[in-house]
Amino acid sequence: MGVSENALLRWESGEAEPMAGNLVKLSHLYGCSPEYLLGYTNERNAKKVC
Repeated sequence: MGVSENALLRWESGEAEPMAGNLVKLSHLYGCSPEYLLGYTNERNAKKVC
């Protein structure tokens, strides 16, 4: 994804959140919506990512 290991560790620990562009990349990688990754919805594909 082009981010440092440190950034990934901070995202996983909740110390930081990915910027919008990286959030979209993660949603494509995991096959879900950005809203699902952020915990705004329980529906995995609540909103289609363009």
